Amino acid sequence: MKSLKVISISHQTAGLHLRQQLHLDDEESTSFLTILKKQLSVKGAMLLATCNRTEVYFEAENISTEEVLGELLQFKAVDVTMANYFDSYDTTEEAAKYLLEVAGGMRSMVMGDMQIINQIKRSFQKSVALGLQGKLLERAVQALFKMHKRIHNETAFRSGTASLSYLGLKVCQQQFGKKAIQEKSLLIVGAGEISQDVAKYAHKFQFKKIAIVNRTYHKAQKLAKEHGFEVERWKNLTRLAHQYDVIATGVSNSSSLFAWQPDFENLKQPKIFIDLGLPANVDHELNNHEYITVLNLDELAAHTQKVEQKRLQAAKKVKTIIQDELAVYMKWTRTIPASESIKSMKLYLQDILTEQLQQYFGEDIPENVQEQFIKKVSNEFVKKPAATLHGTTSSQEFAHSLQRLFV
Repeated sequence: MKSLKVISISHQTAGLHLRQQLHLDDEESTSFLTILKKQLSVKGAMLLATCNRTEVYFEAENISTEEVLGELLQFKAVDVTMANYFDSYDTTEEAAKYLLEVAGGMRSMVMGDMQIINQIKRSFQKSVALGLQGKLLERAVQALFKMHKRIHNETAFRSGTASLSYLGLKVCQQQFGKKAIQEKSLLIVGAGEISQDVAKYAHKFQFKKIAIVNRTYHKAQKLAKEHGFEVERWKNLTRLAHQYDVIATGVSNSSSLFAWQPDFENLKQPKIFIDLGLPANVDHELNNHEYITVLNLDELAAHTQKVEQKRLQAAKKVKTIIQDELAVYMKWTRTIPASESIKSMKLYLQDILTEQLQQYFGEDIPENVQEQFIKKVSNEFVKKPAATLHGTTSSQEFAHSLQRLFV
């Protein structure tokens, strides 16, 4: 029987410099999932790649987590010793529980992170597009969305704001001061998901000036218009880095987008880079400048304690909800053998009926009437066996039920 499994490298197991070596962009994610489908014949798989984690969820009968991890390390052309930084879960219950904990924000860098649920949603949509939704994986995703709704409705776990984008801006406010930040300027670099999240919260901090810059100008225009910000030109990025007080960047596949420049030698006012990119967009050596602070993903992790403290009480309730939904999911998985047996029995009966009807009546019975008759008889026949099998709670009871089927 197939089981749901997962391999994961995250902020809980590896530092930023290691995680970024395993990060997959959208095109790479599609390519790797295709490899799993074609080369390993995996029927269900989802790749979750965020700034804090790269995880592969897959369902298979004879494919191990070691095999999938080996494929990933080979795909990214990294040393096999990177395997030491991965966690793996080899049973359906372990993998499903881990997925629910990730989706619930229990394993996020900022506890209760609200971005993760949408990231999972997009990842699963890619799986569906590739025909890799799988039975176990699809049901687990349904469970996590039900869990997400319950967390929102039944707890205070997500009250307030929980995201690295907001946290980065909050740290800037703390460093400049609540009033002083109102005289500062903010440049948001990029127009993707992370930059959109920064833009969503930027108004709360009352910057004197906020602008968007992106390689594709019309995307910057669209985001700027949505929030009432200004737009800058990408060709001026080096100069803009000198002009703005806070630069928040979350551009994918752009390592060291910001590095040392001569203009920084004359810098006498504090400047903060909020680097939410993976790989890192800002050269960390800029931190050596007296007036420059670089807040990358790992630095922001050090500021999460206060945010998490507010959610500790609610976290207990969240854990209960996760256990509830996990129990429902596992109860469903135990019905799979029965469902598959009933399905096989039904198909076998339909084949027999089709053969006998053809033998005794030939073309005398219209095709649509024959189909209706076969469907009705096979459905009626399996009703009692289905009820018996679905009522079992263990493999032993299941075996006894099979013996009693036609008694």
